[in-house]
Amino acid sequence: MLSLMILSASLALLNRCFQDKKGGGMMRSRMNEGVVTALLLLVPGILLGQSFNTTIRGTVTDPSGAVIPGAELTLKSADTDTVARFTAGAQGLYQFGNLARGTYDLSVSAKGFRDFVQKGIVVNINETRTVNVKLEVGASEQRIEVTAEGSPLNQVDATIKQSISPTTIEQLPLAVSGNSRSAANFITLSPGVTTGGGNNPFDARINGGMEMGDEAVLDGVTMQEGLMSQSGMVALGNDFPMTPEAVEEVSILTSNYEPQYGSTTSGVITAVTKSGKNDFHGEVHEFHHNNVLNARQFGAPTKPKDLENEFGGSVGGPIKLPGAWGGSRRSYFFFNYDAWYIRGGTRFPVTSIPSLQERQGDFRDWVDAEGKLIPVYDPATTPMPLLDRRISPSCVINFWDAMARLPT
Repeated sequence: MLSLMILSASLALLNRCFQDKKGGGMMRSRMNEGVVTALLLLVPGILLGQSFNTTIRGTVTDPSGAVIPGAELTLKSADTDTVARFTAGAQGLYQFGNLARGTYDLSVSAKGFRDFVQKGIVVNINETRTVNVKLEVGASEQRIEVTAEGSPLNQVDATIKQSISPTTIEQLPLAVSGNSRSAANFITLSPGVTTGGGNNPFDARINGGMEMGDEAVLDGVTMQEGLMSQSGMVALGNDFPMTPEAVEEVSILTSNYEPQYGSTTSGVITAVTKSGKNDFHGEVHEFHHNNVLNARQFGAPTKPKDLENEFGGSVGGPIKLPGAWGGSRRSYFFFNYDAWYIRGGTRFPVTSIPSLQERQGDFRDWVDAEGKLIPVYDPATTPMPLLDRRISPSCVINFWDAMARLPT
């Protein structure tokens, strides 16, 4: 299948941040899985080895349970009409590997047996679906049709994983507060994932592992960053957030995963971006955050200005143009744009450090924003303000040493 691939493994490099000099705000603009459609059409290429570790397997048997070698199996994607074929082996076994996440229809035929069709087999990333086929004796013109999913039980290895379904990603809201939304934040819904007391996905710990010890994989490519070798929620949740409109599925491997995932001390977060399908689909979105429902910060006399907007849209579908569509050739595109704009920010409280004069216990220069003297107290001697505005230097040094090492 001919596909269009523009920096699919480096989508996060398209993130850009810049300061709005007039409003003092910051805007993050992101394009995922492609750029403008015209550019996509100009840069075709063969989609190379991305592994999603998704498999449909099983055994073909007759009504008595005996295996049927040589059965012909056809697997068709319900989303893109892509077809794969397999001939069952001597033990009646078959396997379709490295499949993209989606819905598939399985057809099975063998001499002396009725044709078998099972529709609606849904597979997710890092998942093995077992679909055992039992053929009935009869003419090949007759057909048995089953509408059901395969067994979700992993009968191949001991890998433990959790998946965040497309329905969850599409319907559950994410807060626009201090950063743009990221579909990776949904992993906090999975068993074994904790965020500590702050309830911040950035602090996610998987199965008791180290914070920031997880790995992130996007479209089969590790998202490990350069100098500090960070990955996991640092990458997908904070540095390179992937909007829910651009992500098909998010899953998390928590234990007993394959050796290829070696850059982790806890779990592996995997995500797959959306791609075009047989029908055109699109959406536009706008999320707004303002001061109306914000609480006043502790120690602040008024609410600071905090206006945030996240907006964008996506569109995907077939490319039915000469050379890109026809016969067994299928080409698709998907384009996503997302921008995050923030104005204002926190103003209070501001942590100050003592000046050289104040470190000696002399606070005669300590004034507020309006130039008025701030009362100085020495709890060791009196609850009343000190008239000379002087306290013991040891009290100042002991207090700030407990907070942080003073700069020199």
